[in-house]
Amino acid sequence: MKSLVFIIILIFSLVLESFAQVGGNYIFNFIDMPATARITGMGGNLIAFKDDDPGQASDNPSLLNPDMHRTVVMSYNKHFAGINNGFASYSFDNKIGTFNTAIKYIDYGSFREADAGNNELGSFSANELMFVAGLGKQLDSSFSVGANLKFIYSNLYLYSSSGMALDLSATYQISEVNFAVAILVKNMGFQFNPYIPGQQEP
Repeated sequence: MKSLVFIIILIFSLVLESFAQVGGNYIFNFIDMPATARITGMGGNLIAFKDDDPGQASDNPSLLNPDMHRTVVMSYNKHFAGINNGFASYSFDNKIGTFNTAIKYIDYGSFREADAGNNELGSFSANELMFVAGLGKQLDSSFSVGANLKFIYSNLYLYSSSGMALDLSATYQISEVNFAVAILVKNMGFQFNPYIPGQQEP
């Protein structure tokens, strides 16, 4: 069974041509920001390394495993120009699998509001928020699957939008030879409420 899964994954990776999302062409881009410093240090992608770090589950839920039971992860970044973003996650294991709940946010700071004549009218803020509920299941010693359900809310001055996204993933790992491969379908979703009524965005 393990050999069959490995051969199928290898064939799909060699035969199929995939089209990845290009940054800036889709709404809610903040959800692709790395959740933790470790993921940032690995270039923003750490989807096929299974250990006890539940921060990785925000990208690949099939990495959730019993070693993450009762684990909390928190991350905060203070950027230039008053921009801040953070991430918090809690994981626990039971008979069904390993569950993960997380929240990710970005606050773009406070902005001065002025009219065309540069008369100050006040100030406003902009921020975005994502709630994640994930489940990972270890099917055997090498193969695991997982899913994340994401609720997203964005508030940009006078405009707001909400939506939902889904991640599906599978990971195959052979610990003895330090080999792992992951398949991840990420951020499939839709808007509940577009920023501008009647203008649905991808």
